[in-house]
Amino acid sequence: MNNNTSSGSQSATNQATPPAIQYILVTLADHRYGVRLDTLQEVLRYSQLAVAPMLNSPEWLDGITSLRGTILSVVNLRAFLGLPRQTEPTKSGSPATSSRRGVARMLVVANPELTVGIVVDDLEGVLSVQPKQVKTPSAYRGDPALPYLDGVHIDLENKRKVALLNLQRLVASPQMLRFEPAYTL
Repeated sequence: MNNNTSSGSQSATNQATPPAIQYILVTLADHRYGVRLDTLQEVLRYSQLAVAPMLNSPEWLDGITSLRGTILSVVNLRAFLGLPRQTEPTKSGSPATSSRRGVARMLVVANPELTVGIVVDDLEGVLSVQPKQVKTPSAYRGDPALPYLDGVHIDLENKRKVALLNLQRLVASPQMLRFEPAYTL
């Protein structure tokens, strides 16, 4: 009888502790965000050369690109959040879209309404977060991404705060969907 009680107790413990959620760490200007890996279709190096600009589109829309036959809108997350665009010259003299230390990436996010490429400055790795470790984002009141944050995680190993960005909410936001007909093919 003790064995049943002990295994039942272990079972209850396993049910009480949800699994950790994997986040990819991205940088954007001087900000660090975590994006749930399970919300991303894929992550690619970003090349401005592969993007066709669109006339009469919002300033934050870099244009459209084809990803294996699927047309994607390419959103510059810096511009969407009202942060300054990168203006560092590259060897060719054109503005760069990567940070000084990193390579710009495009996070491909799909939802029923839209598939979008979201441009970020760089990737820093992957972070596992227990849901109980997520705090409310009240400390980020001045952060332009506040409406799209799920919370904040204190990364004790690296002694830093990571704002947890919900790209699904961002892609489904009225601001983004308002312009959908202008650039959907």
